[in-house]
Amino acid sequence: MPTTPHRTVLVIDDDPATRDLLDTILTDEGYVVFQAGHGKQAVLLAREHQPSVILLDGVLPELSGLEILRTLRAGEVTRHIPIVMLSGRPPSGADEPLPEIFIRKPFDLEVLLTHVNRMAALQEKGEPVSAS
Repeated sequence: MPTTPHRTVLVIDDDPATRDLLDTILTDEGYVVFQAGHGKQAVLLAREHQPSVILLDGVLPELSGLEILRTLRAGEVTRHIPIVMLSGRPPSGADEPLPEIFIRKPFDLEVLLTHVNRMAALQEKGEPVSAS
């Protein structure tokens, strides 16, 4: 069971400026935001807080975005969390896990917010989240 209220976002990016920008924008939208700058911290925070949505950079220290995605998809308490991957390069391997949404960097904030809001609303209703 999550230890935090609904409408939470975990921002995983090794760039502090990107994390802070997304934190500010999402907080202004009414979200509670958690930040992780590397893979191990990201997995721990995802397990602890079970956020409504995860924003995941593709390239990170310690664990890559795909390794984090694979770990979260395998976890009992994290497999249901929708993930938006933000990266300059889309996942390419047929055997790689896929996020619900892939957005190429640099990204349009309005597009990102639209996806985050839709996925968080579906999560609140207990409805499945799929790519669209």
